[in-house]
Amino acid sequence: MEWNEKQRKTAAGSILIGVAAIAITTVVMAAGMGGGPGGGGPGGPGGGNMQMTEKSASIITVKLENPTIGKMERQTEFIGKIEAADTISIYPETNGKIVKLHYDEGDYIKAGDLLMELDTSDLQFALERAEASYASSVASYESSIASANKTLGSDYTSKILNAENSLEKAEQSYRQARLNYKSEIDSEDDNIDSLMERKDKAETAMDELLDEYNHMKGSASQEDLEAKYEEYLKARSDYNNYAEQYSEALDDYDDYKSSVATSKNNAYKDLVKAQQEMELATGDAYQEQKAVTEAQLKSSKLSLESSLLSLESAQRDLDKTKVFTPVSGKITACNVEPYGMANSNTAAFVIKNDDSVQLTFNASSDGAAALNIGDNITVSRGSETYQATITEIETEADASSGLFPIKADLEEGCNLLPGVSVKVAATTAKAENSLMVPIDHVYYDGDQPYVFVYSDGKAHRADLKTGMSNETEIVVEDGITSSSLIITTWHPDLADNVDVLLAEGMQQLVESAASAPGIKPAASAASNPKSEPAKETKIKNSEKELEDKSLQEESEEERSEILYDSMEEEEDPDFGIELPEEPTYPEEPKTKDLSPAYVGNSNAASNAIAKSIIEKSSSGSGLLNKKN
Repeated sequence: MEWNEKQRKTAAGSILIGVAAIAITTVVMAAGMGGGPGGGGPGGPGGGNMQMTEKSASIITVKLENPTIGKMERQTEFIGKIEAADTISIYPETNGKIVKLHYDEGDYIKAGDLLMELDTSDLQFALERAEASYASSVASYESSIASANKTLGSDYTSKILNAENSLEKAEQSYRQARLNYKSEIDSEDDNIDSLMERKDKAETAMDELLDEYNHMKGSASQEDLEAKYEEYLKARSDYNNYAEQYSEALDDYDDYKSSVATSKNNAYKDLVKAQQEMELATGDAYQEQKAVTEAQLKSSKLSLESSLLSLESAQRDLDKTKVFTPVSGKITACNVEPYGMANSNTAAFVIKNDDSVQLTFNASSDGAAALNIGDNITVSRGSETYQATITEIETEADASSGLFPIKADLEEGCNLLPGVSVKVAATTAKAENSLMVPIDHVYYDGDQPYVFVYSDGKAHRADLKTGMSNETEIVVEDGITSSSLIITTWHPDLADNVDVLLAEGMQQLVESAASAPGIKPAASAASNPKSEPAKETKIKNSEKELEDKSLQEESEEERSEILYDSMEEEEDPDFGIELPEEPTYPEEPKTKDLSPAYVGNSNAASNAIAKSIIEKSSSGSGLLNKKN
């Protein structure tokens, strides 16, 4: 361990102060003396967890800690009920005579059950006629295909298909060759950049070791000087190795670039050849004949598609004569009778939908004001728990109960049935990203909470504005910052502007707090306040608005677009790449000075002080912290 002149003076002064303090200080160890909330003196409530106390006639030794940043929540429980969310009206899709009614008012049904059937006589005849028309269109289309094959010739068509396939493959090969060229050149550039970065780092490390070596001359021992020089030689060897790799990569760059460019250019030549072959296979005469034939085929195909649509329409009309329920539940109204007429504008059935349920519960005005539409709540019944989201908060209290009804949607997969009672847990107070301190460190002067903070060797009282709290911590809204040094040690003489001494290990915390930015307490939402009364701010039956964002992805053809149509030359333009500079090598040091390091002169007094400092630091007396 080496001590410079400033450290020796500081340490010597600390020893003199420490000796004087020891001579007049009486230490009394006391555990569990209160200073927390409601405390402020010995044995005060909440003070049982304070740090061990040191009572001094002249100076107080204290420990410190910073406030923490976190969140705190308070939950309230309600009793809720699962209810059917809505009712469904069932309308027949077509008009007709009812030939069979399967259910009536008051019946329970399941999703998919057949409710009633209409007369199908006329619709069945229309379906058979559509089937015959479709069969005729199929035969006509098949005849048109046979005529087209005969007119154009299967061999000629095969030749065109082969030319198209060859062109498509050539396009794909050229596209891939361009991508490979860019990817491999980029990869080689990255490799060169990586080698240059390693070379530069090795050069910096070598220069730093050389500077350290030269700086140690005249002050370090011969053994240390030799070790530092060996480190330098090792760093220089590493640098030379990286520099050689970098130089070799530069030498090989042009050859590698030429090789991958050749592959790309060959693919381009194949593409041009395939284009020419495609032009030969598709002359003007062929194009004219092909246009006529394709027009005939298109007309026949459109006729086929039209007959198919007619057939599907006839089938749908027939299917509409059977009315099914899309949901499960109880029929609350049946507005039709057997052999009566069904009308598509009149609801035949009204069903209370059991497949769609919602949660309802009631809250006081304070509870309703603390909740918002969109808040997540927890629903439990027995050992099962589910999540729900508040969708509606009434702005007026129920006349009979005086409570505000609240509705919530349950998460998917919830199997709770209508009529079931559940327990609801909702967050009615919360504080996020807030400063918090342990309750045991907070004192009270009447109704004013405060803590003692450390600054410049003194304890200072800091009055607090506090928010919500739990069993162990309290939220601080104003009065301190995140870098404040809170005194955690209780002492009967601790007061505002009293001199204090830091306990062992606390100086590092003080230095960290000095360099750290002080973050002020965030605005607390502990009481979840509302800017206006609940009756004026709640929105009944609010609707959630969803913003649709469609992400358009580029097609593969767009991502690797072929630009050969606009090329004027056969060779594709090259990618310009700027080569890095050649590496440079530092010169070796001309001399190797291994003389003993210069220690410096010191008189007997300063030597005695330094020896005392070292002995006390090694023995852990607490007067000085040992520095490694």
